[in-house]
Amino acid sequence: MHGEQGIGDEIMYASMLPDLLARGARIVLACTPPLVALMRDAFPAVQVVAHPRGNPAAWHTALPEWTRQIAPVDWQCPLGSLARWLRRNTADFPRQPYLRAEPARVDAMRQHLLALRPAAGVLRVGIAWCGNLDNPHGRAKSLTPEQLLPLAQVPGVQLVGLQSRQYAADARRVPGLNLLDMSAHTDDFADLAALASQMDLVISIDSSYVHLCGALGLPVWLPLRRNCDWRWGWRRADCIWYPNLRLFHQHVDGEWQPVIDGLRTALQQRASAPSDPPSRP
Repeated sequence: MHGEQGIGDEIMYASMLPDLLARGARIVLACTPPLVALMRDAFPAVQVVAHPRGNPAAWHTALPEWTRQIAPVDWQCPLGSLARWLRRNTADFPRQPYLRAEPARVDAMRQHLLALRPAAGVLRVGIAWCGNLDNPHGRAKSLTPEQLLPLAQVPGVQLVGLQSRQYAADARRVPGLNLLDMSAHTDDFADLAALASQMDLVISIDSSYVHLCGALGLPVWLPLRRNCDWRWGWRRADCIWYPNLRLFHQHVDGEWQPVIDGLRTALQQRASAPSDPPSRP
């Protein structure tokens, strides 16, 4: 099995690996390097190797480098193509998490968080506000750090950044955002999984972060542009790929304020509702 498209796609399509394992398949998975540790921990029966990011079309004319690391195989398939056989109707979609945070990394991440002296007794909300801002598609589905201010101002809420160093610096320049920056401690997606596991809630735009947290079984709220990607359906409030997601749709192209207002209202309700102590690992 070889990954394709983006990191989020590889995470989403990995939900079909347990189906293959249940059928007795011996699997080699080639995935993008930042996912290798996460996939090895989640699927110990699978041989996981790294494939380089690049143009998959080139694979049709030359054997990719990762094929030299494995024994001969009987069959090969791009990961997403499994859906043709394994996701034929809604009943085929899993209702349980299929990734996990590595315990040792969770312990380390908990200590990093405590070192930042987060407020006690508040709702800890992981936030990912942007995708790749170098292309128009990434910009259209992204928020700005300034647009997060209404969420940061909800009483009883502490925002924790999930973004990489590249974009975390933008949030540090916004007065009043008071976002805990954990980017120095997240080198790959296994680290991100450990960080996300320490959140009570995650709010993420359509990016690899939402796929990671969805696959971990965490409660996730997803703000979506009006012309959203096919996998999220049309005007659905839920998601067949990740049952723990709640979708917040844009109704007019480019108008995020109603979406932010909806997130703020829902966050106020969540923060003020009586609840049991967090059950973080």
